[in-house]
Amino acid sequence: ALNAITVNGPSVNAQPKLNIRQCVINNAFESGLLLTETDAEVTNSLISNCASNIRIQKGGNYNFIHCTVASMTNRYFFRQTPVLSLANYLSENGQISVSPLNAAFTNSIFWGNSGFIQNEIELWKDASAGFGVTFQHCLYRMENAPAPATNINCISNTDPQFSMIDQAEDIFDFRIGDPLSPVIDQGILTGLPKDLDDNERNVGLPDLGAYEKQ
Repeated sequence: ALNAITVNGPSVNAQPKLNIRQCVINNAFESGLLLTETDAEVTNSLISNCASNIRIQKGGNYNFIHCTVASMTNRYFFRQTPVLSLANYLSENGQISVSPLNAAFTNSIFWGNSGFIQNEIELWKDASAGFGVTFQHCLYRMENAPAPATNINCISNTDPQFSMIDQAEDIFDFRIGDPLSPVIDQGILTGLPKDLDDNERNVGLPDLGAYEKQ
């Protein structure tokens, strides 16, 4: 698919316009999620190996919990964009439109193979509209903490130790493999008792990302 899921415009009620739970989105030619001035909640989901995994533009309201957002260059595409891009504006035909952005990312992983891209999160702010972005208990590949954003107890530039990544053989298992992975027991309780595989999350603190280490 060019864009796996595209959603435009705000919700018409108090519920998110898009609600994704325990889903896998991968191999989109452009965006896995292309979200424009809308309302979305995404939990326990994997968005992987897209040209741009998550692209949020012209603001909106977003809540991502226990997501693994990761891409690896492979024989089908060469990565040139970060896995997560957020903006509170949209430029079209020489015109810029803005809308407030509120986005929260909790217990999530943002990762890609090193090389061309050193920062897997990019933030674009227009000062004429609100811009509130929070990363809480997340792991990301970034040279510096994402800005302008609030970063709470996040882990930077530490390999999450996925179970199996073999680019030559097109094997991409984004579960947690190493029992010493830095994401284990690093989350906060969010009321999500099961992971993407429908496995129970451990009693105590959960692991980061969509998968609980088994």
